[in-house]
Amino acid sequence: MNIFELLEQSNTGKDYAQGLEESIKTEHCFLYLQKIDILLNKSEIDQQKILKKNFNSIKQTGQLLDKLAELLIAYKFLDQGPKFFDDNDGKPDIYLQNNNKYIEVKRINISDEEKEIMNYFKSNPGCMLARDISSKLSKQQKGEQALIKKAKEHINKAIGQLNGEGIIYLVYDVDPSNKYANLDQREKNFENEIEFYFNSLNLNKDFIFLETLRGNELFK
Repeated sequence: MNIFELLEQSNTGKDYAQGLEESIKTEHCFLYLQKIDILLNKSEIDQQKILKKNFNSIKQTGQLLDKLAELLIAYKFLDQGPKFFDDNDGKPDIYLQNNNKYIEVKRINISDEEKEIMNYFKSNPGCMLARDISSKLSKQQKGEQALIKKAKEHINKAIGQLNGEGIIYLVYDVDPSNKYANLDQREKNFENEIEFYFNSLNLNKDFIFLETLRGNELFK
């Protein structure tokens, strides 16, 4: 099984696959697709059936990207026997059979909050004399504050799903459309704040770990 067979399981996946095929025609190479194919080729038949079922229930692009992120994180642990579960079972995203660890993958994106931010500016037209620097900066700050809030919520949820033992992968994009300046510094600030929050929680750090990963590094 390859990635395109998996994408064929839902209409959302089919649309995504069509976009990929158009890009590939222009000789654009997606390394992440190759990684997923390697993972799928090494997976057992029962695992392929579970993945097909999970991908079949996808209704939105965000859900599809969540699933692709899970596959890419599993690829990182290919030598540790990553195993997936039926989404309806309520288990963590990935189980590493060779070292008895669970992984929960959370993907967040500043665009998750963008509608709320845009609605704010639409209802406050005085802030939008717009496209001026102060408005742009204000929107950026509101978006990043919302992203941090969302990240903390996802971390708390993942801790519960892992029952306090396992690995949380937080895949994030501070600025997926590259609209704002100083991206490296803003990503560093985001990671520092999230790390500070995680360390402030009353957890046994010998059993639960947090990894942050930039989405543009994962999907390339």
